[in-house]
Amino acid sequence: MAGGATRRAAALAVALVLAVPATAAAVAPPKLPDPEFKSVAQEVLVPMDDGVNIAATVALPSRDGQTPLPGPFPVVLGMTPYSRNGVCGCYPPDFWATRGIAGAVADVRGTGGSGGTLEGNFFSPREARDSAAVIEYLGTQPWSSGKVGMAGGSYVGITQYLAAEQKPPHLAAIAPQVALGDLYREGFAHGGIPSLLFDGQYVAVQGAPGAAGANNDPYLLQETLKAKLGQSPVGTTAFDYLERPDDDAFYRDRSPIYRTGDIEVPVLVVGGWRDGLSQRGGPEMYQALARRRGVETRLYMDPCTHKGCGAPFAPLTDPPGQHDVSAVVFEFLDRHLRGTKTPDRPPVEVYLQGRDEYLDADRWPPAGTREQQLALGDGSLGAGDGGEQSYVTDPAAGFGLAFNQFGTVAATPYVPTDQRLEGPQGLTFRTGVLERPLDLVGPSALHLVAASTAANTDWHAKLADVAPDGSESIITEGSLRASHRATDPSRSSATRPYHTHTGPQAIEPGRFYDYDVEIWPTAYRLAAGHRLQLRLTSTDVPTHLPGAIAFDRTRPQDARVELLPPATNTVRLGSSRLTVSALGAASAPGAPGSCAPRPRASIARTSLRRGAAFVGRAVAFRCVGGARRAARVTRVRVSVSRVSGSRCRFVRSDGRLGPRRSCSRPSYLSARLGRLRADKVPWTLRVKRALPRGRYLAWAVAYDASGRTSPVTGQSVKRFDAR
Repeated sequence: MAGGATRRAAALAVALVLAVPATAAAVAPPKLPDPEFKSVAQEVLVPMDDGVNIAATVALPSRDGQTPLPGPFPVVLGMTPYSRNGVCGCYPPDFWATRGIAGAVADVRGTGGSGGTLEGNFFSPREARDSAAVIEYLGTQPWSSGKVGMAGGSYVGITQYLAAEQKPPHLAAIAPQVALGDLYREGFAHGGIPSLLFDGQYVAVQGAPGAAGANNDPYLLQETLKAKLGQSPVGTTAFDYLERPDDDAFYRDRSPIYRTGDIEVPVLVVGGWRDGLSQRGGPEMYQALARRRGVETRLYMDPCTHKGCGAPFAPLTDPPGQHDVSAVVFEFLDRHLRGTKTPDRPPVEVYLQGRDEYLDADRWPPAGTREQQLALGDGSLGAGDGGEQSYVTDPAAGFGLAFNQFGTVAATPYVPTDQRLEGPQGLTFRTGVLERPLDLVGPSALHLVAASTAANTDWHAKLADVAPDGSESIITEGSLRASHRATDPSRSSATRPYHTHTGPQAIEPGRFYDYDVEIWPTAYRLAAGHRLQLRLTSTDVPTHLPGAIAFDRTRPQDARVELLPPATNTVRLGSSRLTVSALGAASAPGAPGSCAPRPRASIARTSLRRGAAFVGRAVAFRCVGGARRAARVTRVRVSVSRVSGSRCRFVRSDGRLGPRRSCSRPSYLSARLGRLRADKVPWTLRVKRALPRGRYLAWAVAYDASGRTSPVTGQSVKRFDAR
């Protein structure tokens, strides 16, 4: 192919990807062993260095269910705030004991049967030290082998990271499930926008199960009463979050991502692509922990929500080919606690949604993953246009994906609705029909050049799979508040911008800014015949709060929500782009608009010396069998005007300025066309006189042989100053 044609293909085609079957998982999945023992459980109190007792239940293997075997046994521990004798959210101790490993679960301080208060809130450094002390207690008991592991999900997973950072000598391995790594970015807020479902359901009611829980052993009644009298009132823990809308030391002290270098034991990170915490937290923690040399680190991502797949919390999400997560965790801990010989597993196992099988890799994102940039055009994704598109947003109106993945972190189900319901809320961009499957594997990012009529606004970017019948299925999403646009370049990449979320800065209404919206990672296959869609909106109720919470903990009764104002948001096309992580070899299916028989014109440069000169290129296309073919450009017209407020003075053919009039009534000058080069026609417009000083606006419009002209969003607009 000639060089010009190659450049044309690179500029106009959507560079998408083909899947790589060689990465499919080859080793048989693990199988959970059947129970071999009965168990005997005992409730104990573990003293801390400040006099507080942590209540725990320990189960040991037994032959008769009455007398524990002498051991020695390794131990698997879970630290829970949900009451070990209630909701728990942990592996029951007898799950391990009946399989030859001691099981233990403890109530974190200030909850259940444990003493102390939640003065330091959940995930506190004090709580992490408690976990380390419990590990050392279990590792030094007469029946213990001295090796302690940890398992469990959500809160019980996060406590594993925090405990491991304390470096307790008897800790041998951890296997956190559906856990976050960054409490601010994955929990409290997304892109600086408060997560209503996390904050309302998780933060505000977090302490209820623990407050209701107690010790079951009647001999511990006195300790239970003592603990309950000292525990914090339910709900007060939310105050620490509500008075901190931005990232600070409170969140960082409770976020394991900042201290991964202190974790020295093997780690199995287990997450889910439909989970509101680990979808980002799992890959982020894996990438940080994988930098350790000589220490096993694995990532396992399934297609499930925070509460798993299937009814009751995910009745519509239960795809085939899933592995038994408890078997995956058991095999990992069994190897590190008892030295059991197990098959070699790859460092990364991720479920490829849509293909319904696991991919094996030695890193994340997998080798062969490429960054693909898709420019935003006039409804198209991949065929970038000039011009602008606007939409009106009222943050107080409109519901998004009401029962989405973030709700399952607390108590609402995951019921993904057809994304067509959100169509009227913003702007929609689509690729053309895919000729081959497209595998999105890794994070994505949306670079926006945009303006708003408000001093602050939100950007919600959602990727969807558009089926041939027009239905739209959510793949993944990301959000950013305009005032939180600042990034840390040293921690950012093309597909994963990192925002500081400190010192938010309002925007100037009407001014264009650069925004980089982080879109959470995924592993998803779009089938041939489908299309990739990006929808941009500025409201996502009830998932995200379209405003801020004004809160003073000394007067909680005065708390109020300050909603963002309605606004008109404008996106500059062409310079805005979506960057995706795509696995495999490049492919080039057409994009919508790539076969649209509409001419385009661009202004390449402007010269104001010795009279004004404008130079650009024009291109037109026709459709042949669904493919785009070059057509003849017959005319290019250029409008040049000096702008003063809402009025314009248009440049006439003699180079003089016409009378002041509305900018919406342009007058045009005909450009001179050159010879066809690489499917594009160069054009030139020369003005006889030098333009008077002022601010100017120029735009070019192309016509083809049929008389079709550039759409409004296809006009190339250029602003310049004459001095």
